[in-house]
Amino acid sequence: NWFNVNPDTNPMATPIATGNSYDPMTTAATSPQTIWVNCNNGCVSPAAQVTVNAGVTPTVNSVPNQALCPGASTNAVTFSGTPTGVLFNWTNNNTTIGLAASGSGNIASFTAVNTTSINQVATITVTPSYTSRGVTCQGTPINFTITVYPNPIPTLTYTDASGLTTNDGIICQGAMATMTAGGGTGYVWSTGATTATVSTGTAGTYTVTVSNANGCTAITTGTIVVNPLP
Repeated sequence: NWFNVNPDTNPMATPIATGNSYDPMTTAATSPQTIWVNCNNGCVSPAAQVTVNAGVTPTVNSVPNQALCPGASTNAVTFSGTPTGVLFNWTNNNTTIGLAASGSGNIASFTAVNTTSINQVATITVTPSYTSRGVTCQGTPINFTITVYPNPIPTLTYTDASGLTTNDGIICQGAMATMTAGGGTGYVWSTGATTATVSTGTAGTYTVTVSNANGCTAITTGTIVVNPLP
């Protein structure tokens, strides 16, 4: 027999339930809840007191996804949720981006890493937890992603018909050589040119910054050698 008052001191109390189990449906609002139980097999046992504590289910607010290039700093992530005092534990399924496999609390800014030629996508799973009245409850996890794009892999070729060997960037005085950059969608040369190709008859080292569709960049250089005429 289950009671919401002590039947030993309230002999007229009516059981609120019978049987060998009972769910008092305790909530955080009604916790702690005290109930009493006794046994009756013809003889009634003294009542045993049971105190039921119900925890609070915490929540975590959504976090925006991030996408950036290698070498850039991520935005620091500050978690929030309810109630006040909720704790946050997180896991990361792709440590190649430069973030640890797991942690607790906020995520500080870090330098993004991608040494491959494809997007590296990390899914961060955040689980809130909260302890009250000795009961720890976990809330529903959320996910967000951090995508690190690859840098372009620049190429550079020469086109020239002068000198002992063609297409090597070594030309005779008065001739022209063309340098063609590749591996990206945008090109900016140290000369100020913004085309994939530049032509010159002037000796020197030429730098080109190659960008891809995601705005990530890499730099390569070409050298033109001009030999004097005999």
